[in-house]
Amino acid sequence: SDEAQDGGSSDAADPASNDNRGFMRSIRAMFNESPLMVTQMMVIGGTAGLFSGLLGIGGGTIVTPLLAITTSLDHSVILGTSMTGMIAPSIVGMVQHYRMGNVDPRLLVGLVIGTGLGGFLGSKIVVSPDLPSGSLETLFCLGMLFLGKKTLASIPK
Repeated sequence: SDEAQDGGSSDAADPASNDNRGFMRSIRAMFNESPLMVTQMMVIGGTAGLFSGLLGIGGGTIVTPLLAITTSLDHSVILGTSMTGMIAPSIVGMVQHYRMGNVDPRLLVGLVIGTGLGGFLGSKIVVSPDLPSGSLETLFCLGMLFLGKKTLASIPK
């Protein structure tokens, strides 16, 4: 085959290629089987992207609650899906704000290291079998209440 001649490997020998094809097959199946859900997720994603660009929020404050309301997914799956879905708007927002001079490079190293370590630790806790049922939802709700109270208190009167 041409692949064998140029040193390439066949798809059967490349597990990543098989994983990618399986992923793409899943995406096509989702579009065919549930166009309403795809549309619903696009609306949720569009809303999150808009608020991400406007206010720097999105995954935790928009996507997570809307996925919890509109799906029957486990909360840990909602969290992972929400975080993954916010990669694109985070990158777009980062580039735009950098171009406008709205990024303070002095804060980046510590912030990136801290958020990386915190994200790693948090995701380990989420998948822990010792995590009491309902604790993620309770913690999320308390966090949103705290942020809401803090935001309302900061509005000039």
